[in-house]
Amino acid sequence: MTQLFLAFARTGLSTGALVLFFALLTPLMRKKYTAGLRRAVWLLLAVRLLLPFSLFPAFLFPGKEAPVQIELPAAVAETVAPLRHPGDEAALDLGQPPSEVGHALPAGEAHPENADAAAGGQPGAVPPPGSPQAENSGALPALLPQKPASPVPAPLSPLGIAALVWCCGMLLFLLDQLLRYALWRRQLRRWDLPLSPKLEQAVDRAAQVVRLRRPPPAFGNDRIHTPMLTGLLRPVLLVPPQLAEDPGLPLMLRHELTHALHRDLFWKGLLLAVRALHWYHPAVWLLCREAEQDIEYACDEAVLRRSSPLTRAAYGGALLAVAGMNARVPALTTHFSAGGRSMKRRLEALFSQQGKRRGGALFLCAALLTGLLGGMVGCGVEEETAPLSSSASSLSDLPLSAPTDAEPSFSYYASTEQGLFQTIPLRDQTNAPLNQLIYSDFSSGTTGPLCPDPDCDHLHAGCPALFPATDMLLMGVVADRLVLAYSSQWPQDPSLLSDCEFPPYTLCVETMALDGSDRRPLVTLRPVEAEPETGYAATHLYFPYTFSDGSFLYLCASPSFAQPGHALFTLLRVSLSTGETEPLQDVFEPCLGVYSGHLLLGGIDWQRGELRLEAVPLEGGMRRQVYCDYYGQDSGYFRDGSTLYLTNSALGTLKKFDLLTGEETLITDQLPPLPDRASQRCYLPTQVIDQKLLFSVSFDDSSSLSLNIKRWAVDLETGKVSEFVFLPPEQSHMEPFWHQTIFAATADALCYSVPEESGFSSHLVLADKASFWAGEPQLRYLANAPGK
Repeated sequence: MTQLFLAFARTGLSTGALVLFFALLTPLMRKKYTAGLRRAVWLLLAVRLLLPFSLFPAFLFPGKEAPVQIELPAAVAETVAPLRHPGDEAALDLGQPPSEVGHALPAGEAHPENADAAAGGQPGAVPPPGSPQAENSGALPALLPQKPASPVPAPLSPLGIAALVWCCGMLLFLLDQLLRYALWRRQLRRWDLPLSPKLEQAVDRAAQVVRLRRPPPAFGNDRIHTPMLTGLLRPVLLVPPQLAEDPGLPLMLRHELTHALHRDLFWKGLLLAVRALHWYHPAVWLLCREAEQDIEYACDEAVLRRSSPLTRAAYGGALLAVAGMNARVPALTTHFSAGGRSMKRRLEALFSQQGKRRGGALFLCAALLTGLLGGMVGCGVEEETAPLSSSASSLSDLPLSAPTDAEPSFSYYASTEQGLFQTIPLRDQTNAPLNQLIYSDFSSGTTGPLCPDPDCDHLHAGCPALFPATDMLLMGVVADRLVLAYSSQWPQDPSLLSDCEFPPYTLCVETMALDGSDRRPLVTLRPVEAEPETGYAATHLYFPYTFSDGSFLYLCASPSFAQPGHALFTLLRVSLSTGETEPLQDVFEPCLGVYSGHLLLGGIDWQRGELRLEAVPLEGGMRRQVYCDYYGQDSGYFRDGSTLYLTNSALGTLKKFDLLTGEETLITDQLPPLPDRASQRCYLPTQVIDQKLLFSVSFDDSSSLSLNIKRWAVDLETGKVSEFVFLPPEQSHMEPFWHQTIFAATADALCYSVPEESGFSSHLVLADKASFWAGEPQLRYLANAPGK
């Protein structure tokens, strides 16, 4: 609700300035332009006030924030930061843009198909029965701090109170207006009578004159004094029978039926909604008053267009005859009478002989100003996140340029200079599903289970290469040890199987030596069903949410007391030396990684056409914007540590942005043009290998009537662009259909997979670097794992 209040406040602030501007021009517009133009301008501004977002300035001013920024201090909005609600991931996308854009996934981010499986489940498993890990897990101390079983409601901030007052005022205003109308119409309906034949003929003739094909139902009612139109969904024309002999009745009926032709009851309902949303805004009340007056003046103009002076005099006489009658009527009605200053202006307009312009060009200028000014005012919250851990030291003053350790990457595979670690699915002797950790040695070309025991059959529960079946196992090499984070669905308590169709997940973190020995469990995060006090409702284990700074592993969990409106997840820190786990802070949106002791948040705002990234210290502190610039369908980005690489296919540029210093550098403006019939409008950056950024473009090959693909590498030091391929000439026909990722890079070779002849399985290869970058890869095949 607070975010909606801020959005409408921003819209009211920017549009209110336009209202005041056109109000100053109103005397001139009355002399030079028709009432229909003024009516259209006011209604345009009213529609803008109902839209709590910018219209199109994002692509007119790429890469720029709103020129006028109103920052609310963190003390005023301490319970409101961050600006984006947890449910806004559809307007702020993190690497899953619309399919027609073809945007590349950020560094280390899981593919959506893989992420769905991880995000949808609740992690929870233990090592298989009988294994050393299962025997030791029960003896592990409770490493997670105690958490309350239910949330403690936070006090409302001043901004939250303002939003609550705004909402209550809006509801009270609507209730008052709609209740007044309902009671008035209910009392009046009792006196509705069928029209006399004479009045029916008068209504039919008036409808023919104004060219209204379907006039609203008409009734007589002697409790009113002038004809009126009422009802938003089902308009009804009410005619007083006592005016049947009045010579001005035909003109009055034409006026009311012109309201029906213009659908003015709909526009009056819209003005009512605008007043409700901006009930506190004086400029909005001014807009609604002027709009309702010009609605009447526009009907007068339409009725008297090309009429004689005698007709105008008769119309003025009819206005004077009913002046002040029906003056107090509720909303959602129109009536012929007027009073006070409005009557004087209507009479003056009747006899104005000066030709007035319709002002189509002026209306277009007003529409352009409305769209532009709507995005030139920003309203935000200066955010600050409080540390949740009492033992955490504040890093709020840590500069973004502070030195940092290397970021060990976590993925479905890990590598060293000597070999590659990955997993394959298996089933043990009891037919239980397992994951087997295998190792491919680059020197010997052998591949096998990562187990130091040569006599092991690699199928029994005690084998260190076996892990419980899981839909997610991430690994990384940290300090010469292999760190594995995995989730499994085998319950520690068998009674849990009867409580739910799918057992809850348990998340485990373990380390082992690079030769498979010395496997040690670090921590086990059990589900709330097993440990109601310290358990978690769910854990997130996929690329953007699992990362390390060399000393700690960072995971994301949803606490058992998570409720709507609370944080999306809690950031947990696991010590890779002791296994001690502590919560750091609540996070309200997906994250991109960690660097320099900071958590990187943000992503693509497709609505504003921006890529916006923010950094917050891991242990609490001020949230800072580190990058904000234009991002459209011709854009692509890739993050490698603290460096952001940005491509633009329209300009053919590749830029480098340093998140630590804020420095932007042009690497090249000579990117190749997109091929004809390209399936996306942007380049797709995928990896940085050997100081080269790899990107690709897929397109329809008109010669072969099939999908094709082109790949390029940009030297990040010289800017030189060269084309490359993954497969040798004899397999070039498979290039467009084979998703390529380089698993490892050694001093003289690159490791990746190539398709088998059948095309349904893969084979690991080592490609000589020199031949690979020359576009003619020479491959050395590694042995496949047994049974793969």
